[in-house]
Amino acid sequence: MILDQRVRAEAYCSTANLGAGFDVFALTLSRYADGVQVRITSGQTVKIKALGPYSRELPRTPNKNSAGPPAQALLDKSGLNTGVEIIVEKNISPGLGLGSSGATAAACTKAMDHLLQLGLSNDELVKTASLGEAAASGSPHTDNVAASLLGGFVIAYGKPLRTLSVKPPGKLSVVVVSPTTRAPKNKTGLARKLIPRK
Repeated sequence: MILDQRVRAEAYCSTANLGAGFDVFALTLSRYADGVQVRITSGQTVKIKALGPYSRELPRTPNKNSAGPPAQALLDKSGLNTGVEIIVEKNISPGLGLGSSGATAAACTKAMDHLLQLGLSNDELVKTASLGEAAASGSPHTDNVAASLLGGFVIAYGKPLRTLSVKPPGKLSVVVVSPTTRAPKNKTGLARKLIPRK
């Protein structure tokens, strides 16, 4: 039954590290969205293809693409002896501080959960999607993926992870300042190294 099914999900971009909420607070932005389509394959591998205006910049190696680790984790959790083909529709520009990798990871996680009929909780979805952030930046932070998965203003905190999504007031306007040129590759990982441990 599952073998012929294809599932597609979209996830909006986000802004995170709001005020004192480093790695905890984030806000969904309904401006740009990445789409991810997944389908079961007969092999036992994760294959990634990419479309869209920013597809050339995406790694196709599953452990380096933010869609790969969440997909593999959910395949492992399912216990099915199959692979998956992932098509990423990359519409959010990487390197501009809009949670590009988080949106891809979130869309893939949601699509895989539906495809494999796992029925994961929001907290489990966010934790799984954060594996994609680890691939992209070296750290499994949950703020951007939580915003892209749950919408609104999110708080992601604690061990075990807990998430809360609050719908912002309808008349709220947000201004996000983003560079006009792309930051260096792995900018999130580089920026995280600058922060003192205490």
